[in-house]
Amino acid sequence: MRGRSNHWARACAALALACLSPASRALDAVVLEVRQVEIDGMVVQNASVRLDVLDQKNTRLTLKAAGAVLPDPVGRLTELQWLCTRPVVAEPRFGCDAGRFIARGGPTGSLDMDVTALMRSDTGITTV
Repeated sequence: MRGRSNHWARACAALALACLSPASRALDAVVLEVRQVEIDGMVVQNASVRLDVLDQKNTRLTLKAAGAVLPDPVGRLTELQWLCTRPVVAEPRFGCDAGRFIARGGPTGSLDMDVTALMRSDTGITTV
């Protein structure tokens, strides 16, 4: 005669140990990738947006694109990246309090600059 399986007891013990372990994050990043997007007449290819949840108080937003065609005098840019270390999502303010933008192309051959951007939903005013 065979005894009862103790798989159920093992599963309960594992669940109890998991409940006693330190809290862990269920989500550490959200990524959106698009092949092509048109924004107000500008065509952007192979774009991605990544929101990293670093801890309970800090997040980071990274936007990348393989290429974009902007109006003159800028023209075509490649290897675009905008890293925002302090994203703002606090109604009515949406944007980035501290960011860095880099790209190749344009009239100077390359861009590397600190950028802040803010859009206010109550007034409709956008500042860069």
